[in-house]
Amino acid sequence: GPGRGAGADGPPDGDWLDAMPPHVLAALRRPHPWWQMGAALVRRRWLRPVVPVAVSPLVALYCRARRTLKKRGVSRRRWACSLCRRRARWKCVRCLRSYYCSRQCQNVSWHIVHKHVCYKPARFWWSVVAYAAAAMVLVPDLLVNLPMYDAMVTLAPVNFLALGVIFGGAASSLKRLTGRDVRGRALEAAVVALTAILSCVTSGLVQAYFGDASRCWGWGATLGGWGGSEDGPGAPPPSGPFRDEFLDGVL
Repeated sequence: GPGRGAGADGPPDGDWLDAMPPHVLAALRRPHPWWQMGAALVRRRWLRPVVPVAVSPLVALYCRARRTLKKRGVSRRRWACSLCRRRARWKCVRCLRSYYCSRQCQNVSWHIVHKHVCYKPARFWWSVVAYAAAAMVLVPDLLVNLPMYDAMVTLAPVNFLALGVIFGGAASSLKRLTGRDVRGRALEAAVVALTAILSCVTSGLVQAYFGDASRCWGWGATLGGWGGSEDGPGAPPPSGPFRDEFLDGVL
């Protein structure tokens, strides 16, 4: 929360900073890139209402993904302080997305950056509206093919969780058998990369199931029912579950 001795929009005054421990002063003299980016954004007043609405859902997704990988045995990294990058001991009680090693780091971070970007519950619906509008612009046929896109989006976290279980189990088995701990950034990156690839594959299969096999990868493109028709292995099938007769029967 807010502390004493700081201006409304700037850093704390010099007397207050003199009482800070050395690691806080060192972090302010040599801030890490993410901190510099946040400070640069909140320095522009017109961006302060926009940044939390646009960025906080992405940060929340990142935090949830890291917690999931840690529970599955893929990640072993500790949360780092948002200011000095030391091991964090607690987090912001309002947004639950900013971590700190000490009260001093939390106070300094609040006055300079975090009070402008802390994700208030009231901003949740603004994020929903903003991302829904962006989805409508980027995907013009979203409402027309809503079941298909819903299935594609739903499979992405399923793929991530499944790969996390597989890689976490493999890492635990390797550690028991050989004593080698392979958990860390490399294994996290492998899970994320394979999740992206697997999501592309499953999205192609979903599109093929709904009648469009043009983006179906691999063996799906050779199947007559999903991936092709009599016109060729890559041609769209003459009908699919999303055809008018199917919708008329369901609705």
